[in-house]
Amino acid sequence: MSQATITIYCSGDETPLTVPVTAGQSLLDVLQAQHLSLLAPCGGAGTCKKCQVLVRDAYGSAYRLACQTPATPGMTIDLAASGTQDLSIQSVGNTLVAQRFAPDAGAAGLGVAIDLGTTTVVCRLYDLADGELVASSARINPQITFGADVISRIEAVTNGKLDELNELITSTLSELIIHLCEQATTTELTHIYLAGNTVMQHLAAGISPESIGVAPYTPHMLFGTMFDICGLPAPVFLAPCVSGYVGGDITAGLLACDMIPEHLSQPKLLCDLGTNGEIALGGPEGIVCCATAAGPVFEGGTIRFGMPALPGAISAVSFADETGFILEVLGDQEPVGICGSGLISTVAFLLDQGIVDKTGLLRTTDPPRALAPLVGHEDGVAVFYLTADRSLYISQLDIRNVQLAKGALATGIATLLADANLTVSDPVTVYLAGGFGQALDIESAVRIGLIPQAFSHSVQPVGNSAIEGISAALLSGQARDTLEQIARHCRYKELAVTEDFDNRFLDSLSLEPWG
Repeated sequence: MSQATITIYCSGDETPLTVPVTAGQSLLDVLQAQHLSLLAPCGGAGTCKKCQVLVRDAYGSAYRLACQTPATPGMTIDLAASGTQDLSIQSVGNTLVAQRFAPDAGAAGLGVAIDLGTTTVVCRLYDLADGELVASSARINPQITFGADVISRIEAVTNGKLDELNELITSTLSELIIHLCEQATTTELTHIYLAGNTVMQHLAAGISPESIGVAPYTPHMLFGTMFDICGLPAPVFLAPCVSGYVGGDITAGLLACDMIPEHLSQPKLLCDLGTNGEIALGGPEGIVCCATAAGPVFEGGTIRFGMPALPGAISAVSFADETGFILEVLGDQEPVGICGSGLISTVAFLLDQGIVDKTGLLRTTDPPRALAPLVGHEDGVAVFYLTADRSLYISQLDIRNVQLAKGALATGIATLLADANLTVSDPVTVYLAGGFGQALDIESAVRIGLIPQAFSHSVQPVGNSAIEGISAALLSGQARDTLEQIARHCRYKELAVTEDFDNRFLDSLSLEPWG
């Protein structure tokens, strides 16, 4: 008897895959087993509604949730239609860290610097002799089929998926490195340097991160050492971490932003607003760090029509008397969802229009006349429609999720300031790291209370600070020593056990400027 199979189209210019299926498998199970990327923020729980794939079978052609659709023989799946591979990846920073450190004298061969993010992976190939960037590449982290955040990945490990998660990322890194080396005149690869959050670094090393998921959230190790990782062609240095939820991507980012205590004449604040939400405040006395429970909201997770920065994502909104409601859409095409920057812009807009009040209530009575057709209800929940055909909207539930995420980040900032005996009236330089931080409209962020109003003129988006910092460490022994020095100066603060945490968090839920 022939084996049951389905056909998967990964892109328009590739030969389709014919893969086996067994009874009881969902389409998401099949895609995970085949190491194929698909956005699945809830990890297959059926709650996020993001893992839609185009399915063709005996019942016709339609978009269906991969985690809720049984894999039946003869199906055809079109992954290219999901658009996952078109994600806009923040692969560069603007901290100019390379100018502060000269490449090691006498170095030779090639080196690879890696930013291993929860959602994306960025790789750079360098000539170690002169520090020249030879080639770079970026890709979706294929582990995203197991969930959008580190908690989902930890749960997958708990369910016996450690080897699978490790193989997913090491095979991806191997492919990227081979591709990069093909563009070089020599293939003598001697070093690989990698920065990621603590969970990602555990998974890359094949070490279980389960202890990070339960109190007291203690990682198996904090790295800062070389590893031989199966499948990778050279020893791998994993950046030093601070705690279970402040990882090597943050220490590398601190290096990129020159947040070394003896260099700090005035405080600097690094906010990495990615899938997680880490904050570090540095001053002459040291660096204090925290992790916030922001979740994946700012990358589209837990939002009804939320999505990453893909073509078709609404990235900003505005209103003009002459033209009406205006959407800015990535890729200059018809909108299909809303990304993090668009979400913040929309909430700020609704606050200005009086449709949302500072408590987060989406009011459906007496909206401005020009916007009245865009206010309504879906399934008994108040919504504001983003398109005239009412196909996309932001709901009351979405706004509550924004409040929780922004409240967590604002609480983290306020707590670190208090720990350092600082107030918002003190001069503090704020660095926003990550793709979301790069795209964020500062005025909108201040309007909803995400960033203190007093800091609005000192905010500097720094892009991918992790790749910049780990690249410097790859090329320069001085930078490596500085990276280790930074890690030693970092102190982790657990927000949930901080005095006045509950009151501070409740106060921060208000959608209004503060500080």
